[in-house]
Amino acid sequence: MSTVRWLIFVWGLTPLAPLAAQEIFPNVEYVSGHEGYRDKVKGQLELSDSSLRFASRKGVEIFAIPLAQIRQLTNSMETNPGSFGRKLALGIFASKKEEFVFVTWESGTATEAIVLKTKDKASPGIVAKVRFAQRQVVGPAGAAGQPTDSVVVSPDSATAS
Repeated sequence: MSTVRWLIFVWGLTPLAPLAAQEIFPNVEYVSGHEGYRDKVKGQLELSDSSLRFASRKGVEIFAIPLAQIRQLTNSMETNPGSFGRKLALGIFASKKEEFVFVTWESGTATEAIVLKTKDKASPGIVAKVRFAQRQVVGPAGAAGQPTDSVVVSPDSATAS
């Protein structure tokens, strides 16, 4: 009987495949870009083994992007100088830094790009983790249609005009 309990205990400690999401990034705001979604939505970004999912604060899925279809993923930090009234009220403290993540992907019929606003210096981590998960799905750069930094010119395209 003690062997069975021990096996159940060890089995309970073994890592199982995650059921919903590997990584959850809270405090993300969808800004623009996805067809059919014009309003800004605050929520969370969820990274699973196969997709990047954006969900509202209540957990309702807004959209999901398969990792294999992501073609470009970048982040930027911009300084918002603030409005005139804010400058009058706060002086030199009127400006604030804003971070964004840009995701471009292609499906068989279309291409889209979205802008996500993050907080707390999260954008570099989000980009790094999504790229790592993407490499697990599609393999090293250049495999399975994954874009690379170099441009390849085929002999047919060089002579055609």
